[in-house]
Amino acid sequence: MAQYKQIESACHNWAHSFLSLENFDEHGYFAESLYQSSKAQNQSKVVINLLTGEVSPGHIKNSRLAAFTKHIPWQFGKQLRSQNVELAMVRSARLEIRYDLQAGSVDYQGYVFRDPGSAPVAVPYCAEVYLIDDRGKQHAAKVKEWWRS
Repeated sequence: MAQYKQIESACHNWAHSFLSLENFDEHGYFAESLYQSSKAQNQSKVVINLLTGEVSPGHIKNSRLAAFTKHIPWQFGKQLRSQNVELAMVRSARLEIRYDLQAGSVDYQGYVFRDPGSAPVAVPYCAEVYLIDDRGKQHAAKVKEWWRS
C-alpha cells in the first residue's frame, strides 16, 4: 500500500545516490560534471526536474550532463516504488543544488581513489529535494555533499 510518510525518505535516498560517487560513467562523476558546467556558466543554482529530467537553467546542460539526466524520471520512479510511494502521488519534484562558486575545494578524508587524478573536486554545495504530492502538501529533504556522507 502506498504511503505518504515515505516520500521524504524516498526523495532523500534518491538524491543522495544521484549526487554520490556511485553516479559515474567511463568519463567521470556526475557531481564533478555538474559543478564544472555550473562554474563555467557562472551559475550558482541548478534545478533538476525529477519527473522530466529537465535541467534549469538550460544553458548549463551539455552532452555530459544529458548522459546522466536522461534516466532521472525512470530512476526516481523506481526509488519511489521501492519505498511504497506511487508516482501518481507526485504532482511535482525537483532537486535544487546551490554552489558557492567563490569557495575553493575542500580536503576530504576517508576516500581513497585508485587513480587520484580522476577523483572529483570536493566543493561546498547545498542540495535539497522538494516534492509536492497530489494533496498539495510540500515535502523537503536536505542532502549532504558526497564527501560529507
